[in-house]
Amino acid sequence: MNQNHLFVFSWEKCADGYVFLEKDPSVKKSKLQPSYHRMHPVKRTLFPKLQHNKGTRIRPSEVRYLKAKSNNRKGYEFYQKKHYGISRTFAEILKYDGSMINDDRLLKFTKAYGALGITASNNSEPLDEWLLWAQYFKRIYDYLDGDDVLDHARALTFYNDPPKRLFVMPRIIPNIDENSRSAVYKSQSFFYMQPFNLLAALYLDLGEQLTHGADLQKCSNPKCIKWFKRRSNKLHCGNACKTEKYRQKTSRAR
Repeated sequence: MNQNHLFVFSWEKCADGYVFLEKDPSVKKSKLQPSYHRMHPVKRTLFPKLQHNKGTRIRPSEVRYLKAKSNNRKGYEFYQKKHYGISRTFAEILKYDGSMINDDRLLKFTKAYGALGITASNNSEPLDEWLLWAQYFKRIYDYLDGDDVLDHARALTFYNDPPKRLFVMPRIIPNIDENSRSAVYKSQSFFYMQPFNLLAALYLDLGEQLTHGADLQKCSNPKCIKWFKRRSNKLHCGNACKTEKYRQKTSRAR
């Protein structure tokens, strides 16, 4: 993607944060009939077509859900240039062994960016879906960090075969003559892809890292999980983390 293709779209997050639930709040279970998922356990495979991992059976009791604390929504404009490297931040919500979600990191991510938008109602999202996609992103970044000459080719192979289908919307921004307000200059209009939800935005950002080099650095604040575009004179993702790191340094000096 070049400068003209940097995407922008509007997204929402809960201003009061998110919580974990042991059961899906959108499903009302009958006392007379057993749960469908209990009768038909779901077999999920991280990479069903590539078959790198064997399918694992997920019991209903192990599936948790993410839900907004309230209906107090706060909208924001998602700029790819401003949120550059967000896909790497998303990959860091896993525990160190990559087998499970780190709850604290996930809540930090949702506080900054909101939920993924992977369900139609957006009321609750199953964490096994978060785990599926986080492991997928982490696998690709592990290849990008690798030393093998074939690692980048492997990363591209995985990127082109996502676990599930994603949706983006084609858009064309016309360049209108300011004098006539009617003439459109075809040569200066540009085409770009607008993500349907936050997950699709993460996927597009990951594609940017694959095609233009993942030159990213992690925020030096140990409490922060954000990654951003590397700059020689920048150590923190923002002023808040810079202030927090200074407070930590002064408190240790006392």
